[in-house]
Amino acid sequence: MKKTIITLLIIPFLTVFAKADISDANFTLGVGGAQYVAGASVTETQDGGGGAGLEASVDKQSGVFADVQSYVFAEIGVDRFNVGVSYSISDLSTATATNDKNGSVNSVQVDFGDMLTAYVSIDLIGGLYAKAGIVDGDIMTNESVTTSSQSGGTVPDQDLEGTVGGIGWKHTLDTGLQLRSEILYGSYDNFSVTDTSGDKYAVNGMESLQANVAVAYTF
Repeated sequence: MKKTIITLLIIPFLTVFAKADISDANFTLGVGGAQYVAGASVTETQDGGGGAGLEASVDKQSGVFADVQSYVFAEIGVDRFNVGVSYSISDLSTATATNDKNGSVNSVQVDFGDMLTAYVSIDLIGGLYAKAGIVDGDIMTNESVTTSSQSGGTVPDQDLEGTVGGIGWKHTLDTGLQLRSEILYGSYDNFSVTDTSGDKYAVNGMESLQANVAVAYTF
């Protein structure tokens, strides 16, 4: 549904580009940095492992983390309308969470990488613009599970899918050098996964708030 909505938003932009003379278009290449604050809720359903005294259980935890990320982007614009794509050149990383269970210490840490965002934006007034896009990336889980019933259990990597939207400001100098800043809110699809020991993890309510600053060149 989210991707359908974004597709419907993109169609009017493509119509503008189709009717425009290519000489009217401007191209922008840039690099930027993003400060993220993100969080989600995870429900873990343990199967008990089938061992004596190990019963199935359900545990729900919520967490928030902050990290920075670098990205590059390319954009084409006609009049007030722009279509672009950005790609992360560094990963977002959570802190390492640990617990002590059945006499063993378990740890897990997650990286978010290869984040590709396809977006559209419309210039408003005084350098302000509105922006909306689709995000696709990888969720890489790094865990050490040593509890006896789960020894060797690993969580497979997952796809990250969602949408972002927000507002920004840009200023272009006579030389073509452009400065940008923007605030974006992100909402990501829920997913569930079963690790190799049979335990299930359901991730929901994944959201992010990011503040971006970038330097670009428009020609």
